[in-house]
Amino acid sequence: MFWNWEPGPKLTSISEPEFRVTLPGQWSQEPSPDSARWSYHTEAKNEQLTVSVPLVIARQMSRDERVAGFKRVFEIRRRVETKMPGFAAVAVTEPTFGEADGRLAARYGGVDSERQRRFHCLLLASTRVVMIFYYEAVDMPESQSEGRAKAIFNSVVVRP
Repeated sequence: MFWNWEPGPKLTSISEPEFRVTLPGQWSQEPSPDSARWSYHTEAKNEQLTVSVPLVIARQMSRDERVAGFKRVFEIRRRVETKMPGFAAVAVTEPTFGEADGRLAARYGGVDSERQRRFHCLLLASTRVVMIFYYEAVDMPESQSEGRAKAIFNSVVVRP
């Protein structure tokens, strides 16, 4: 009773100059030749999170310009999922868009039935940067993949 303490689930906290994120379980970083991309994977290597900064905004933009540019980047990213050679069995969900504290957000998910791969993509844009958080899981049920992606994406903090 009093001594029956059980540890909570293991978490991996990632803190980079550009962002902070908490991952469920034990994760390791993979080396990347690109200084604007970070990759992490679980011990079993059936889950991966890739974070990239494909666009740094060099000039001030109006809100309308930022929204239009963000939607263009989002559509290009989403279209890449289904147009890559050898990925005909990929299906993506309809996107959801949001905005909070001046940051734009968009998310979609999908499945690659040939490879038993599920993926979830979150794009965030501040006034100075666009970041892509891309989670993928292999051989994982949809509900589990969705829950883990949601936990990861809800923990993201983009640094100003």
